[in-house]
Amino acid sequence: MTPQRVILGLVVLLAAARVAAQEATTNRPTELRERPAAQSSPLATLPARTPVKLLGREGGWSQVDAREQRGWLPTFHLRFAAVLETSSPSSALSVTSMLGMGSRQSPETSKVATLGVRGLTRDQFQSASPDTAALRQLQSYRVPLAEAEAFAQEGGLMAVPVPVPGRGKS
Repeated sequence: MTPQRVILGLVVLLAAARVAAQEATTNRPTELRERPAAQSSPLATLPARTPVKLLGREGGWSQVDAREQRGWLPTFHLRFAAVLETSSPSSALSVTSMLGMGSRQSPETSKVATLGVRGLTRDQFQSASPDTAALRQLQSYRVPLAEAEAFAQEGGLMAVPVPVPGRGKS
């Protein structure tokens, strides 16, 4: 496969992900703010599951149009729509066939918009507090090593050593 085809494929996938990220809903009650800052004046309180249209992003904030009112929400207060795509043998111009990667039927896949975060601001870090209830819930999922190994063996899984760069052999 040529580098041009790989680049074209990535552009197509990024464009599809961008389209999927245009619509969202609030995942909790949240304040629509005038600017992308927690100290900014609230414009409205949006209940959970309020549909919004994404207009832009700045740091951990998303500019949205909610109920014909524009403002800013913390991006983590949004749930982005996932697009489910299926292919059929009759689709003559699929992305894979255009890129010369075959024409076989692809399995059903889901494209989900994801969000990357570079880190916390100094104020966010200083005001952070642990969620002990969430930590207890995570700890409740723990299983003893012997039980995990037995589960893996029953499923036909096996350990594979993976070298860590800069640490020599594992």
